[in-house]
Amino acid sequence: MNETRELLHANGYAIHHIDASVETSKEYELSNELRLNMLLFCEEGSAEIEFNMRHFSLSRGCRFFGAHMLQLKLSHLSSDFKAWVLLINGSFSRDVSVGMPVETLSVLFSEPVRAVTDSQEWDLLLSLMRSLHMYHMLDNGNHSSEVAGCLFRSMLLVMVESQIKSGNFSKVPTYTMADTYFRDFAYLVADYVEREHEVSFYADRLNITTKYLSDICKQKIGKGAKEIISEVLISNLKREVKMSGLSLKEISYKYAFADQSSMGKFFRKMTGVSPIEFKQAGGMKID
Repeated sequence: MNETRELLHANGYAIHHIDASVETSKEYELSNELRLNMLLFCEEGSAEIEFNMRHFSLSRGCRFFGAHMLQLKLSHLSSDFKAWVLLINGSFSRDVSVGMPVETLSVLFSEPVRAVTDSQEWDLLLSLMRSLHMYHMLDNGNHSSEVAGCLFRSMLLVMVESQIKSGNFSKVPTYTMADTYFRDFAYLVADYVEREHEVSFYADRLNITTKYLSDICKQKIGKGAKEIISEVLISNLKREVKMSGLSLKEISYKYAFADQSSMGKFFRKMTGVSPIEFKQAGGMKID
């Protein structure tokens, strides 16, 4: 685990090959400041994955692509399970995906588990992942981040092209300045949501109006800026309630609520249950 942290800080990514004959499970509990994305290709067998308190099933030929990972656990691995796992920190992922329209990445993240039915596409994705692993094993020089970034970007582009071919876009998006604003907004929210819950704070940081920011968000993913802030905030709160060990009073203070009651009302509004009920239920959503 410490080695993974060091690699993510030093290189921006960490790559692993998992073989069930060697290990029965793998769990990552990583700090939020890394804002990890995770790409997994299941070569053989099957497994269950717990990703940010949601459950998914994996099988041969599936790819898993998850955003803003706070926690990952692979379990119930079949005896023949083999998979490649690529962890990418937020800043590295952001740099690599510059120039890619937000809509295309949103579609990839909105369907975390996807069966890759085109054998050539699957072979290409595995080849790119293995090439990245081979490069990682070399004594990398001054251009290591550029080479690794190119390989990861190539994987993204292959998956995006697959989504386009499957008809997920009525019109193929093009990159505009609005994409830059939206991307910067998303990273600002990840950085400041513990203390800042209002759209005006983020609009001021971007030097645009609150209306323009909300219009951009609705254009890109169909949600207003306030809704996005609330969704990120509740995601963090759910994790804190289930996993941090902090009291509700401590959590409400950490996330800048006026008091525990205010946090409880927000939590119930977003989830339909109180923080205590959520914790007692185990906090899991099955997919």
